[in-house]
Amino acid sequence: MFGLGSRSLALLALGLVTFACGEDIDPLASAGPPVSGSGAVGSASSGSSAGSNTNGATDGGTATGEPTTGEPTTGETSGGANMEVCQRYIQCVSLTTPTGLPDAQAGFGADSACWSGSPADAELCIQACQTALAQAHQLFPEEDACDECLSDGECDQAAGETCIDGGCTPPCGDGKVGPGEVCDGQSGCDDDCLGPLECNPLNDFGCASPLRCSIVDSGIGSTTCVEEDFPPGSVVDVGERCGYINASTYYYCGFGRLCLSALQFDLPCDVECCVAFCDVNSPQSCPEGYTCVSYEDATGEDVSNPLSYLGLCLP
Repeated sequence: MFGLGSRSLALLALGLVTFACGEDIDPLASAGPPVSGSGAVGSASSGSSAGSNTNGATDGGTATGEPTTGEPTTGETSGGANMEVCQRYIQCVSLTTPTGLPDAQAGFGADSACWSGSPADAELCIQACQTALAQAHQLFPEEDACDECLSDGECDQAAGETCIDGGCTPPCGDGKVGPGEVCDGQSGCDDDCLGPLECNPLNDFGCASPLRCSIVDSGIGSTTCVEEDFPPGSVVDVGERCGYINASTYYYCGFGRLCLSALQFDLPCDVECCVAFCDVNSPQSCPEGYTCVSYEDATGEDVSNPLSYLGLCLP
């Protein structure tokens, strides 16, 4: 395999990824005997589903299907290319599709052409291993060895992806209601995170300026975009007294906030106090010393499923 060009490496990588982790077929049910090729680390003995040789161990690993330990422990080749993701892919194959292990080792192991050619060749193989792990994670979500990622840095951070439960997850799907969403993963939430709610009361997304997002009828059932028509000087901030100050003066909390009993919730105001909304799945949205408590738990009011993320910052 040494001396293969980028095109040959690309075809090999694609073939190995498809063999071990095909999206439309179960590799455990469909993988056949590994195909020997030039530069292969070894071949499985006839009739062995684990790819073992006559000594009881795989040509590229132990009898238990573990990859060999002859690869660099630092995860980097002599040329500096990081091959750790390919080591993880080989480990995944050894545990889930052992018949594909010899080919995976031949294609991406320490002795493969991936790490003896140009940096571009190494990068091509790394990308192929990342793709393979992403597919394997979908097929074997409970197998930790097949996790697509170990940290956010392995995901497309420019696209807002984060590593959640071993998979690179886009903003819509991470369970946290982001600035361009009205819900995210809650029961009843649309798959694109843009409905069925009209808007997001946390940040007014869905409303065209100057409209603001309001909870319908002060209950927790739906949201709508309304004009900000409070009397001048009547809106107070979080932590300030709200409600009736006297018979003729009423202070509003405005949007994104709620007026609650200071005594009932131990708030730093007389009578009633403004508290901020928050996302229960993103508790850091509350200021220091406050905790995001679900609206339903705090008030006892039922919450519709798409709005179940809504919480209140309470001390």
